[in-house]
Amino acid sequence: MRVNPDSRDFFLFEILTCAAIFAVMAALVAPYSVLVRNSARSGAISAQVKKAATSAKVYMRDVGLYRVRYSTLIERKVCREPISYWGEKYDGVVFDREGGVVQIKTANGKTVSVKY
Repeated sequence: MRVNPDSRDFFLFEILTCAAIFAVMAALVAPYSVLVRNSARSGAISAQVKKAATSAKVYMRDVGLYRVRYSTLIERKVCREPISYWGEKYDGVVFDREGGVVQIKTANGKTVSVKY
């Protein structure tokens, strides 16, 4: 049986075509994965602040306060120290008994607003 010398060229062309298709697919998916990752980080920050706000409301009701700082909740071991997902700082966060909006600024300049 004879092997056609042109068949190797066709095989190489098929491999290059598949590689090009995969490269285009990866280029289309990459920006979406960054968007999903950023959305997940914002959601984690929001959930963390909402959990702390719930703890703050209970603490304020029990102690009789109208405002409390996040740092006070951590010192009194009412809630855990927050995990930083984007390099954000929780130093100036204050919770009111009636509720409100907390804005957390991340290291890259994005602001995550959380209503509690």
